[in-house]
Amino acid sequence: MKKNQIGVVLILEFAVIAAVFVMDLVVCTGYEQWLHYLQAYFDIPTFFCILVFTLPMLFASGAGKDFGRAFRIGKQTFSIAQMRKSLEAVKLMQKLIMYGSLFTMGIAFIVVLHSMEIPASIGPTVAIICLTLVYASILEVLLLPLHLNVQNALTDAMDIIDEEE
Repeated sequence: MKKNQIGVVLILEFAVIAAVFVMDLVVCTGYEQWLHYLQAYFDIPTFFCILVFTLPMLFASGAGKDFGRAFRIGKQTFSIAQMRKSLEAVKLMQKLIMYGSLFTMGIAFIVVLHSMEIPASIGPTVAIICLTLVYASILEVLLLPLHLNVQNALTDAMDIIDEEE
């Protein structure tokens, strides 16, 4: 695929993740029950906690605009400095997602330790800890092609400059 088709790559990647997820759910739970178990994989507060940790930090660091530019690299022409900033913004977002997930997992783990005397509450809280890891992994996998696209565009631009000299 051409490097300017990052949107198509992200959509295809998301579709593959969703298909593998549904197939795994059907195989593990049985064909008749998979829809019943599907709701256990959606925890909006956990996803919200990850985003609340990552997005303000991204914009507070001044990298929000550079991160947005990373999606346009390959469609528009940018300077090498702008591409370097975009690459650093994508790297920062990847790190923030991991740290936000660790933070959310830490809070859920504290809740597990606090509620050890209520055995029925341990299972759902541990499930939230696992979901946090799943969400972080999915977001990280979705950012990998973006990171590679920006890195390749930067390398190509630097090669062009070297050839001109």
